[in-house]
Amino acid sequence: MEREVPQAAQNALNPVLKVVEQIAEPLMVHQKGIKKSEAYQRAHQAARTVGIPADFLERYPFELSGGMRQRVTIAMALAAEPDLVVLDEPTSALDVLTQANLMNLLKRIKQEYGTTFILITHAEGGQGAGVHPGAASLAHRPAQGLPLRRPLPLAL
Repeated sequence: MEREVPQAAQNALNPVLKVVEQIAEPLMVHQKGIKKSEAYQRAHQAARTVGIPADFLERYPFELSGGMRQRVTIAMALAAEPDLVVLDEPTSALDVLTQANLMNLLKRIKQEYGTTFILITHAEGGQGAGVHPGAASLAHRPAQGLPLRRPLPLAL
């Protein structure tokens, strides 16, 4: 199973739903038969995984910083326990420190849960740290001219 984390987290979140509802909603929509209480329990776990404080779960998206909203969208993807998460411009519109924190979070999740991340980005610096050099591409071609003959694991 795979999930996508869209770019512009502020636009991806529903302004009238609390954070916990937004994290639980994909579970209730895509995993038929899941009880609301179980979906909320998994939402709380996903929030802990990405570093969202418990009291933030009762807040609305407009009450959160850009970095925290990005964590919410990642928690939404992780709640379903996917093997693969595609992140579209995950650090755009974030300051450098928040970008570094987010990348460190993704590396920790990769190590702890074995989740594979694919990052779609236009940035050439910083985001490639920890990515297998043959797996990165530049202008739709493999970076450093390496041919991709077999799938390579992302070491994020």
